[in-house]
Amino acid sequence: MARKGVQDLSLEFSLGRKPCRLPGPALFSCAALVRLDIEQCDMPAAPPGFPGFPNLERLDLVYVTLPFAGAGTQLEHLIVAAEKLAVLKLSLVITTTGGGVDTWAIRAPKLRELFITMAMGDDNGCRIPMPLPMLEEATISFDRLFGTQDFLDAFQNISTVNKLCFISDKVRLTSFTQFNINMLEGITCKFENLREACLTIDFGQRSNVLSLASLLKFAPHIEHLCISIAYSEWDEDEIDEDPLNSEDEIDEDPLNSEDEIDEDSLSSEDEIYEYFLNSEISSYLFASLKYVSLTEVKVKDNSNQMCFMKHLLSKARSLQTFDVTFVCDDESNEWYGNAWGELMECQKASLPSCVDIKTDNRRLISQTHPAVDAAFVLWKKYFGTCYTV
Repeated sequence: MARKGVQDLSLEFSLGRKPCRLPGPALFSCAALVRLDIEQCDMPAAPPGFPGFPNLERLDLVYVTLPFAGAGTQLEHLIVAAEKLAVLKLSLVITTTGGGVDTWAIRAPKLRELFITMAMGDDNGCRIPMPLPMLEEATISFDRLFGTQDFLDAFQNISTVNKLCFISDKVRLTSFTQFNINMLEGITCKFENLREACLTIDFGQRSNVLSLASLLKFAPHIEHLCISIAYSEWDEDEIDEDPLNSEDEIDEDPLNSEDEIDEDSLSSEDEIYEYFLNSEISSYLFASLKYVSLTEVKVKDNSNQMCFMKHLLSKARSLQTFDVTFVCDDESNEWYGNAWGELMECQKASLPSCVDIKTDNRRLISQTHPAVDAAFVLWKKYFGTCYTV
C-alpha cells in the first residue's frame, strides 16, 4: 500500500471474541494517507520515530482499542502531525494504560468537524484543553468527565461551532442514580455562532428540561432545535396507561440493586407544569427558534412532553416548522388522535408554515381516528393546508 501511495484507507472488522489486530508496519508506512477509517479492532503501537500522517485530512476511529502504554501519546501525535486535519471522529476509543488515566489532548487548529463519544464508564484520557478556532460542527459525549473542569473546558474550546449535538448516557439513568442533574449547568461561555442544536432529553426528569434551558441561554441564536426523547429504564420496561399510578415495584438500581423505589413519588416530583416552564424557560429563550423537531414521543406517556410542546408553541414567535414524531401502534390510535387534536387547538405565538405530526408506524395513515379528522378541520380553518400525519 505504501508503494502505491494509498491516500484513502478504510478498515472495518467484525466484532468477535478476539479483536483483530492491525499489522503495524503496513499501516504506519502509508505516509500519503489523506483519509483513514479504522473500525472494530486493536491498533498497534507505532514504531519509534514514526512521523505521523502529514497529509491526513480525515481520521475516523470507531470501537478501536490501543492496548499498550503510551496509547494516549500516540493518538495525540497522530492528530498534531496531521496539520491539515479537518474531520476527526473518535467513537468509543479505548486506551489501556494498566492503571490510572493517561491524558492526551486534541490539538488541531484547522479542525472543522469533531465527533467524540466517551463511554460512561471509561475515561480514555481525551481532553480539549485549547480552542479549536475553525470548528464548525461538533458531536460530543463526555459523561465520564462531567463535574470536572475538563468538561467545562471542552465546551469553552468548541464554542465557535454552528452545529452542536450533545449526547449523554446519563439521561437514561437519571431516575436511579446520582446523575439527576442539569448536565449543561455551569457552562458560561456564549456559543454566538450556534444555529443548529441536537439534544437528548428525558421529560420525566425536570433536570433534563433544565439542561435545555441552559443550552438556550448559552446559545441565544439557535434556529434549528432537534430533541430526541429518552426514557428512564423503568419507563422502557413497563408503560402503563396511567404511569403515575402504577402499583408495580421497580428496581431503583438497574445494576442489580435490591433497593425499591416509589414510582408515584418519583413521577410527581418531576411532573412538569406550566408554572415551572414559565419560571425556568422564559419566552426570550425561544425567540430565535424557527425549526423544532421532537422524536420518540410516546403517545401513552406524554403529559410532560405535551405540556412542553404546548408551552413552546405558545412562546416561539418566529417558529416556521414544528415536527413531532410519536411512537405508537394501532392500539394507541385513539391516544394519538387526541394528542394530535390537543396540539392543533393549543395557543400559538406564531403561525408556522408547516406542522408535521406523525407516527413511526405508517399503518396509522389508513386508520385515522375521528379526533385526527377533527384536527384536520381545525388546522385548515386556522393555518391553511400544510399539515402532515
